[in-house]
Amino acid sequence: AISALHIVGIIERRPGDGNYISPDLVIDDLSLQVTNILEESDSPFEILQARKVVETGSIRLAIKEAKEDDINRITSIWDEKYHIGLAGDYRAYTKLGKKLHLSIAQATKNNIIISIIDRLLNITEQPLWQNMRRLYYENDHSRIDQMLDIHDRIVRAIKQRNSHEALLALEADFDSVIEQLYNFNSKGE
Repeated sequence: AISALHIVGIIERRPGDGNYISPDLVIDDLSLQVTNILEESDSPFEILQARKVVETGSIRLAIKEAKEDDINRITSIWDEKYHIGLAGDYRAYTKLGKKLHLSIAQATKNNIIISIIDRLLNITEQPLWQNMRRLYYENDHSRIDQMLDIHDRIVRAIKQRNSHEALLALEADFDSVIEQLYNFNSKGE
């Protein structure tokens, strides 16, 4: 809970001194913000585990079932996400993540899989998630390069209909995000 409050700017961490309410915070909004954050914040680790399990199966089926227009849609979304990431617009970059992952799910042609992935992706649109990811990139601009490379590998593997490479890249994506969470919480970024 403390990490969630830090990520959205309600508290600030002072190494060796403790946690303090942010001086920029409007007190009238504090109670509402804290309640909303804590109610909306499912365990990031559990959500990532669930996404990893579901999306690794989904990508296999997507590669098998995808039509050329599905692959073109995935590629088009990736191109947009790639250029936004290079430009340093981390807020837009993280928001396009849902669109890219959902387009892969849609290529499965399975409404149940699409619905499950959509629900899991909706959870990651919460302010806590978006701010955590944005801060992670803003604190070290070189971090975006790793994510651009991983997602490029995912999309290339889909275009080549190479399930093995797609799985390796997708697992690297989830492992990287899980590592981001651990680093964020342990270093107090």
